[in-house]
Amino acid sequence: SIAHAIDSVSPYSTTIYALAGIYALWMVKNELDLIMKRLQRKLPPGYLGFPILREIEFIQTISTGGIMKSLHEKRNKYGTIFTQSFFGATSILAGGQDDLNWIFNNDRKALTEVAWPPNIVMLLGPGAVANQTGKYHRVLRRLLEPYFAPRFVTNYLKCMDETTSDELESWCEAGEFQSSEVFKMYALRLFYVSAFGNVDEEMIASLHDDFKQWLGGFMSLTTKQIPGTSFAEAMKARDRILDTVDVLIDKFMSENPEDSERAQITIMGRLIYGKDKDDNRVMTRDEMKDNILNLIFAGHDTTYASISTLLYHLSENKDAMDALATEVSTLSDPLTADELRNAPVLNACIHE
Repeated sequence: SIAHAIDSVSPYSTTIYALAGIYALWMVKNELDLIMKRLQRKLPPGYLGFPILREIEFIQTISTGGIMKSLHEKRNKYGTIFTQSFFGATSILAGGQDDLNWIFNNDRKALTEVAWPPNIVMLLGPGAVANQTGKYHRVLRRLLEPYFAPRFVTNYLKCMDETTSDELESWCEAGEFQSSEVFKMYALRLFYVSAFGNVDEEMIASLHDDFKQWLGGFMSLTTKQIPGTSFAEAMKARDRILDTVDVLIDKFMSENPEDSERAQITIMGRLIYGKDKDDNRVMTRDEMKDNILNLIFAGHDTTYASISTLLYHLSENKDAMDALATEVSTLSDPLTADELRNAPVLNACIHE
């Protein structure tokens, strides 16, 4: 009977033992790699811990809601950039300009790699700057960086000022609380008017709905596009967004040839017509679409979340609200870049 019992479980136990052994070897390899990198000083300081025990501690921290406290303690102990390991994967958390320089320097040495979960990699797209490392990432940075410099952003000041004034007026006329959905639409309008100089409300509403569905795929645990699942719906939304972006690229190119002013001073013009200084390379249409999608995504959630957070804290701190209202009331209409640079209370709120 004992032999019969062993025979009955052996096919399953063998598979389980084999998988456990493979996983254990993988973890040992990663631990050795981590130790070697630390010894060679290729990693910032941080807590290595002991495998398994470290993972249990991390899970306990998350389950008790102590993740932010834990990160704050590590930052106080190790500085703005530090290393942590979880289930054999090494992560580096960076929080300052010098830290970004460290990451970019190591990228040039081919010591970094993209670490998005597979579902996010698919949702962002193969040509997106967020999915790149090495030479191609540097090419994209060279193309895009100049157009995010403060002096260049002033090119958008007039249209951003007008769009914001219109938004504030409509919010006031509504006479009621404005939800985060309103702020999300505002963020899309800012992108649209900065890129194209006018607003297509129907297209913005369509983008907004598709973005909500697209973002729903970021929390998916699978990359299988099973009909009806959040990931399958998110990928369909991504296809619709890219179709819309395709139309926007054609519209921009028809209205703004390569030598036009808007082609020279806007990020959309840079993406479409920009050439790498080393090999004269331009983006393919698919790369343009992936990176425009990423730019909308990067500015969409951050803008609405920042506005919501700022307004909440101002409502909770009357002195700060009054000081900001007093300062803003002295600014001219339309705004100028010099005024914005020399508005200490406003800049303090933005930096906060």
